[in-house]
Amino acid sequence: MKRGSSWRKRRPVSRFLTRGSRHAGATASVSIRCAVSLTEPEAAIQLQKRGRGFAPAYTPSALANEARLIVAHAIDPTSETRVIGELLDQSERVVPETQRELLLDAGYFDDGVIEATLARDVSLLCPPKPSTTDKVGGLYHKSQFAYDADQDVYLCPAGQRLRRISHARASARSREQFIYACDHCAACPQRTACTRSTQERRIKRYPEDEVRLALQQVMPPRVPRTSFDSARPWSSRYFPRYVSSRA
Repeated sequence: MKRGSSWRKRRPVSRFLTRGSRHAGATASVSIRCAVSLTEPEAAIQLQKRGRGFAPAYTPSALANEARLIVAHAIDPTSETRVIGELLDQSERVVPETQRELLLDAGYFDDGVIEATLARDVSLLCPPKPSTTDKVGGLYHKSQFAYDADQDVYLCPAGQRLRRISHARASARSREQFIYACDHCAACPQRTACTRSTQERRIKRYPEDEVRLALQQVMPPRVPRTSFDSARPWSSRYFPRYVSSRA
């Protein structure tokens, strides 16, 4: 730690994880250390580049308009999504014209962002985050399963129905969710592209999925996905792109 830094160190806490605990299969001990900066107590303590030690840091965010002029900025200890409402409010005070569309990359596909834009009557254009199965082997994403609200079933890419098989209520550790499964996966020719399960493909539906689905449905005709790729070099890590309403 650098000489002269102002730190208040808390006593390290050791936590031992054993097989059969709620962390299944974990056997190694884990040591948790906490540090708080005296000068920046709200900042997150982060590792600096090239192993230069630790320092208090914030996550900066900026909002840019279609001309790539920054119209709002904010910081948060760890989150880029948490400040979206603040950025939108700030931009309304800075930009004389009414802004009605917000173009973000998949990293901002978050319930808090959706709520912030709905509350301010801003049209959100944001692709869904890829699932872990998409990253591993290109399996069918949940968004490729069409939900039929009238019959309460999902339709898979092969045209089969996934029916509700269970319901888990919300708890301190998890959200409320409904589980859907298909009875025709065993002989399906698209099975290898859909699931690695030895039984069937399952889909989890959460209470917020209705709003998320509505957001996904307005994406294709409005903004090509190449728009997000072309914006990534200059802004995806640093600025969400704020777009004026179009006629």
